[in-house]
Amino acid sequence: MNIQQAMRAGPARVNDLFAKLAETSDGAVKTRDSLFAELKTELEQVAETEERHLLPLLAGNKETKDLVQGVTEGNKALREGLRALEAMPKNDPAFLRAVGDLRKGFQRHVRDGKSELLPAVQKVLSDAEAQQAADAILASAEKAEQAKQEAAEAARQEARDAREAARQEAAAQEAAEAARKESARAVRAASRQVAEGLSDGIRRGTESLQEGTARYMDGARDAAGSIRTLAVFSTATGRAMAAVQAAWSERLTASLSEAARASRRLMGCTSPGQIVEVQRELMETTLRGWVGCNERVLKASQGAVDEVLPALQAGNQGR
Repeated sequence: MNIQQAMRAGPARVNDLFAKLAETSDGAVKTRDSLFAELKTELEQVAETEERHLLPLLAGNKETKDLVQGVTEGNKALREGLRALEAMPKNDPAFLRAVGDLRKGFQRHVRDGKSELLPAVQKVLSDAEAQQAADAILASAEKAEQAKQEAAEAARQEARDAREAARQEAAAQEAAEAARKESARAVRAASRQVAEGLSDGIRRGTESLQEGTARYMDGARDAAGSIRTLAVFSTATGRAMAAVQAAWSERLTASLSEAARASRRLMGCTSPGQIVEVQRELMETTLRGWVGCNERVLKASQGAVDEVLPALQAGNQGR
């Protein structure tokens, strides 16, 4: 590749990108963003190639001093046009007009290069120096192209990684949700089983208590009958039986209420810990209740004995 071919390669790519941008619509924002990014890279490379590989060769020559200044100012104007386009919304109808203005400025810059810069370079440089400059331009272009391809591949890999991460995150969330639902279902099922088993046990226990209470009351009534036979004028046995019946009746009613409340609480449990806590509270409440009931029964019985015993002793002494 000679110096002429090296200087024309960059502008050819830029003109191709200008043409593609001109064919886009205002709604093609992503396409415009992508094409403009490429255009900016290529324009910057053209300007850098001139400033790094050509202008230094001409800067020391009095005949080309003004040409160097003109090319430098032209590159500055192109960069300013790029910054203005970069800040403009890509769906703005004025965007393509601005692209067209920048395109015209670039084409003037290229024409000036062909008519002034290239002849000056060929005049000032020997064939060997010109080829050396062409090789440097080619190497710089190849390096820039490789960097561009690497950046594009890195972007593609990043996109693939992002998609894979999103897929894994979605799968993890799905698995976590399924585990949560299964755990909740298992806890609810266990709660129902425990509640049903406890309720059934309480029901059976209550029935046994009712039967025992009935037998106790029947026995108490028989005992009371004997006591009344021995001391018909005493009302102590009547009061004792009333107290016993009241204690057992209140405890039975309280036991049924406590069992019902425990059953309702168990149905709302969502963890084994809550189930254990409900059971513990029910056992404590039931135990305290029956201890209190037994104390009342013993107190009533002892009171009756204390009241009747003197009368019985007196009767025995009389006989």
